[in-house]
Amino acid sequence: MDFFSGVCQNGDSAQDVTTAATFGLCDDRPRARAYLDHATPAQWVAVVDNRSEHEVTFTSIDNCLEIRRSDGNMESRCDGMLTYAGSIIFVELKEKNRSFLEEGLGQLETTILLFAAAHPERTYLTRKAYLANSRHPRFAAGRNTRAQQFRDRTGITPLVENTIVL
Repeated sequence: MDFFSGVCQNGDSAQDVTTAATFGLCDDRPRARAYLDHATPAQWVAVVDNRSEHEVTFTSIDNCLEIRRSDGNMESRCDGMLTYAGSIIFVELKEKNRSFLEEGLGQLETTILLFAAAHPERTYLTRKAYLANSRHPRFAAGRNTRAQQFRDRTGITPLVENTIVL
């Protein structure tokens, strides 16, 4: 499984790569990939703060990479990942009031572990995981048991907020 397959990008680098200081991530189309957006802030589930204007690539994972469990069912996956300057950020986008935390952290954790197994040769200076929820822009999840379990399993502290700072 190749998380960097061009299939999981829109095929147009102008849509997948940006150096914009601020842009958004959207997931507003049922059964379609999440995507990077510059034009419609009202649809942004997550806001990306790229004030250093890194060249950032967004790669969709959910509704793109077909990852199956041993029983044949689809594996739960996060929406996508941002890569830039030796860094990787896994992102799950939610627009829910309830039960988003456990579900979203589970999707991120599964994806990170699958990514590590698929790409053991890849190392990053910075690894982050964001659970962004437009209905809960900042959510105090850093001190709970689930966040600690996530950190123990992945080596990454989950950030539950909708502003992603590069």
